Amino acid sequence: MNAYTISKLAEDADVSTYVIRDYELRGLLSPCKCMTNGYRIYDEHSLNRLQFVLAGKAAGIPYPTLLQYHHYGSNPFIHLTSLRVFELNNFGV
Repeated sequence: MNAYTISKLAEDADVSTYVIRDYELRGLLSPCKCMTNGYRIYDEHSLNRLQFVLAGKAAGIPYPTLLQYHHYGSNPFIHLTSLRVFELNNFGV
């Protein structure tokens, strides 16, 4: 298992640590554990989740809709496609 600090996760996802903290506050992402020193530790699942949320945002899917999809496989883009189909069918956007 790869362990990521918030800065390493941000670097690997090409976003700032502020984006990760914002997604945590919105309930879109959470660390797998917090250390006694306050450091957030993330894993591969967190990286996949972050990529899913970023792809959803890029596709124009609203955050509340993304929140409904906590379970996804190893390829978040498959689920992004189903989310987009959902949006098109229900909202025509």
